[in-house]
Amino acid sequence: MDENPMVSDEVQKYLQDIEYPASKEDILSNAQSKGAPQGLIDRINNLSQDSFSEPQEVSNALLQDS
Repeated sequence: MDENPMVSDEVQKYLQDIEYPASKEDILSNAQSKGAPQGLIDRINNLSQDSFSEPQEVSNALLQDS
């Protein structure tokens, strides 16, 4: 699957400073504290996966669930 660079770049700036593996709640909290837009917060909250081993895994999950 080709990665959408705009989605990845947008997401990655809200995933900085997270220690992996990370739970969905950790990622959600970090994104909220960094001022992520509500649409991204909702997308993270609705992910079916509960834990992530690296930032790229979060981006991939967001692409698959969108």
